[in-house]
Amino acid sequence: MSGSRRIRQHFGNLTRGYGLDTCPQVLWILLHEIVRASLRIPPQQMLYCGMAIGYGDRGHPVNSFRTRRAELSEFCKVFGFE
Repeated sequence: MSGSRRIRQHFGNLTRGYGLDTCPQVLWILLHEIVRASLRIPPQQMLYCGMAIGYGDRGHPVNSFRTRRAELSEFCKVFGFE
C-alpha cells in the first residue's frame, strides 16, 4: 500500500471517529491546471488528490450504487491451499 493511500485511509478512519464521512477524489489530478491556478499552488508542488469531508446522506440513491466486482479467480491464482 502506498504511503499516500495509507494517509487517505487513516484520515478517513479518523474523521469517522468524529461522525464525518470522506470521499477521496483522485480525478482532480486530471484538472490540475485549473485547480493549481484557483488555489495558487506553486509549480514545485503537485496535486495528487482531494478529499471531500462532510455528513453523508446514506438514504440518497447514489450512495447505494455498487459496481460489479470480478471474481477472485478472474484475476488471481492462489497456490498451496488445495
